[in-house]
Amino acid sequence: MDFRELMLVFAGGGSGSVLRWLISRVLPASVFPFSTFFANILAVVILVFAMRNQDLNDSWRLFLLTGFCGGLSTFSTFSMESVQLLKNGHSGLFFLNVLFSLLVCMGIVYALLKART
Repeated sequence: MDFRELMLVFAGGGSGSVLRWLISRVLPASVFPFSTFFANILAVVILVFAMRNQDLNDSWRLFLLTGFCGGLSTFSTFSMESVQLLKNGHSGLFFLNVLFSLLVCMGIVYALLKART
């Protein structure tokens, strides 16, 4: 790891985070989290297109995949890794990853929010 790589991830992550915030300002608040849902879908689409683009060099991959998509949504990485498990024949690990990721993360959020009240 060098300083240039660190800056690429930093710049991408900041850009993705700003876009996520802008999306939350544009889409109306409601019971369903449309802005998060949209940000997650957008991040997944960008991640897939970037991964399929053979012409992207390592710098662009760091900026887009790790930084930008990571700042926009870690759900994109979770989705890609889960699908890779399926594609590699690890259906049991796929279901464990999805189940545990959702239950554990939501459980932590629930527990921490409940502890505050």
